[in-house]
Amino acid sequence: MASKIAKETVMDVLIKEGKQSKERAETLLGAMLAHEEQLRKTKKSTEAKERQDPGEFVIIISDPLMKIPTREEFTGWVVRLGASDGVEQSIGDTLSIIEQTSREYNELGVKKLTVLNVADALENLPNNILQARGVRVLTREPAYVCVTNNAPYDSGLSDRGIADALLHMTDITSNVEFTTSQQQQSK
Repeated sequence: MASKIAKETVMDVLIKEGKQSKERAETLLGAMLAHEEQLRKTKKSTEAKERQDPGEFVIIISDPLMKIPTREEFTGWVVRLGASDGVEQSIGDTLSIIEQTSREYNELGVKKLTVLNVADALENLPNNILQARGVRVLTREPAYVCVTNNAPYDSGLSDRGIADALLHMTDITSNVEFTTSQQQQSK
């Protein structure tokens, strides 16, 4: 942004050098000052938004029995349940609430959007529609899901170590033919 110049200096330049009338020079000066103020506000709001950026959401799932394959990539959404009409929502009802809300929205006949599944609902439905049912969407974009076995750090049972060992065991055992005790007795 340019250095500050006295209003009088700008007026003199506009009148003498620009051959402007005093009224026209005042109008131009006013427009310049308004533009400068708008730039200052825009810069402040941009800086404020940059400071407020929460970063990227990650969902961490505890899977001590290692039932979820860790080599797969999963994504999901983060929602917060609240009260709807003074009634607390049940976690188990979350998906049915989203589905019912989506069906009702589709029945309204809004042609801009047809909600076909949970992803459509969470990414595209207006906030107020789901919030009225006690579901607040915190991530419009799907978040990455990390899986952990939740083992103590010093146990040597790291998340990836166990997963790799189980996968390696599966590879080895898939090539081995096991015989039961009944099969051995029949021989």
